[in-house]
Amino acid sequence: LCFTIHHRTNDLVLRHDRVTKRQIITHKLISYLHYDLGWGYRKITKKMNDWGIKTHKGKTWGKTGNSVYSVLKRFKEREERLILEKKQYTIEIEDFRIQYLRN
Repeated sequence: LCFTIHHRTNDLVLRHDRVTKRQIITHKLISYLHYDLGWGYRKITKKMNDWGIKTHKGKTWGKTGNSVYSVLKRFKEREERLILEKKQYTIEIEDFRIQYLRN
């Protein structure tokens, strides 16, 4: 018997993207200010610095708003990875054939 099996799994994915409670709280605050209150990235940046809230590396937020944008972007990417991690794939068998061996 000869055949080809395609097996795909996410069981071997190593997780290096653990987030702290502080990062989760910061993300929730930024999400609230941006999506619920409609604030722009620069306004959020200014307020975060005014309130004394630092980035996850302990620095002040950049004036352009790129850091705030990155927080929202990275959490969205993380959520998408978590969804894919739980996805189950079917095993596919193709090119199934019987070969006769002759001496």
